[in-house]
Amino acid sequence: MGAVKGKKLEPLKCPLCDGFTSKRITALEEHLLSHHGRGAQDVWDSLNGGRPTCACGCGGDVRWNGWGKGYSRVVNGHNGSIYAVCSPEEAARIAEERAAALRGRSSWAKGLTKETDGRIAARAAATAEGRRAAFSEGQLQAWNRGLTKETDGRIAEAAAGLRRAYAEEELTPWAKGLTKETDDRVMKMSERVSMSLQQRSIRERLDDLKRLSHDEIQRRIQATGDLEVVDGLGSYVNDASKVIVVRCKKCGEEFQGSLRVLGKGRCFKCAPGGSVAQEAVARFVESLGVEVRRNDRRTISMELDIFVPGKMLAVEYNGLYWHSHVNKSPQYHSNKTRLAGESGVSLVHVFEDEWRDKRPIVESIIRAKLGLCTDKLGARKCRVVPLSSGDRKAFFDSNHLDGDVRAEAAWGLISGDELVYGLSLRRPFHKKYDGCLEVARCCPARNWSIAGGLSRLIGEVRRHAQVVGVDRVMTYVDTRLGGSGRGYELSGFKRSGETVPRWWWTDMGSRFNRFKYKADPATGRSESEVAEEAGVVKIWGCENVIYEMAV
Repeated sequence: MGAVKGKKLEPLKCPLCDGFTSKRITALEEHLLSHHGRGAQDVWDSLNGGRPTCACGCGGDVRWNGWGKGYSRVVNGHNGSIYAVCSPEEAARIAEERAAALRGRSSWAKGLTKETDGRIAARAAATAEGRRAAFSEGQLQAWNRGLTKETDGRIAEAAAGLRRAYAEEELTPWAKGLTKETDDRVMKMSERVSMSLQQRSIRERLDDLKRLSHDEIQRRIQATGDLEVVDGLGSYVNDASKVIVVRCKKCGEEFQGSLRVLGKGRCFKCAPGGSVAQEAVARFVESLGVEVRRNDRRTISMELDIFVPGKMLAVEYNGLYWHSHVNKSPQYHSNKTRLAGESGVSLVHVFEDEWRDKRPIVESIIRAKLGLCTDKLGARKCRVVPLSSGDRKAFFDSNHLDGDVRAEAAWGLISGDELVYGLSLRRPFHKKYDGCLEVARCCPARNWSIAGGLSRLIGEVRRHAQVVGVDRVMTYVDTRLGGSGRGYELSGFKRSGETVPRWWWTDMGSRFNRFKYKADPATGRSESEVAEEAGVVKIWGCENVIYEMAV
């Protein structure tokens, strides 16, 4: 907490022992963790009767803001009604202050619409996008979701009122007599319907690809010997449909799920939690000697698959089907990363195929984020060597999650006879960076931490750029892996912007580079038609942050 002019900072005492005082909140939090093995939030909860819920009465979990501030009073967006979150006296006082401030004044937007004023149009577009994302990610939910006029009197009354108004021509459809050729709104609606039908077509095609016989479904589920199918085969559509009822032979519990989950043979009662692979990630993190919370909903407004409170690190396991464009919006992973960051949590997203095919690299990344690398060394104790194309390829394919790419130059740091850090340079793809060099790949060897490794190799980058006559170097930092770009900033780079969320194609088993399936001018097929024919859909990651440096 920064100093406030004119205010004297009072010493903070440890609530768990008599041996510590400090005026710094961060020092107190470090003391609680190092001497008592407990996070500040955990201690706060125990001293204050547990975590509070939203003051509006919704029961939602509020945000933790650190020892200095404690918890927020309400969930973000739930403070709209002062009467819901304040005492009657306080609410009346606030209402009178607001009314007094507005008396005699007219709204700047009075009489304006989004069709006549750019400011209102921009605000309307931003609000619409935000609400679409909030509804798609479950942060907002319609009050009438799941209700019908047969089950709820309010809906029945509204429906009857509308029927009467249209019948008596008090109301007329706004689109009456309009077509997509004569009205932009109708045209946009037509485009949205077309896109929805296209997505439905993709889902139906995927369903057909995954449809199995009843005997095969039963065989796959009962292969482990722990579960037996008791019902639901007649309702099976694909391996993601949660319609199959099974009984656990160990505990006798009956429950319903999908073939994709039940085929792993896991009983929800005997082994609660996420998928088998997600549980494997959680167990690996636990094996590093840290406390792990599974399916944590207390820290941010969305669920964190694996959360390490002592390190403020979270790991998300992203199955390719459930996290593809069929089920998640392009902003889903970015929004979750942003929400985590606002609460001080570094979030790492791991895709299903990465854990399956590149597990040693994923484990090394998690170790590094926790500060638990098995081998540590200072860059000054290493010697710099240029890397041949063969050495470069072998190093990055073994140590970088995206593997190697073609490059015009590469260097490494050698300790003894071992290559422990590597960096490669290439020419950027985008024309806006013509005349630049791009740091294409940069990482330590698995399970190594090389202090100052990036800074030392950036010195080689500067020298190479001067030799080839380039005055600017840029790079991308992938925020999906918890990257902050701090190392580049210390090496002389400055943040210059960010990209849209990164994306790939997926067939639900693996991911492919976005350039693999492109529009085919020779046959007149669009990108979506090429992708549909190949049986792939998009899957989104997070933004890349762009850094640049003048040489």
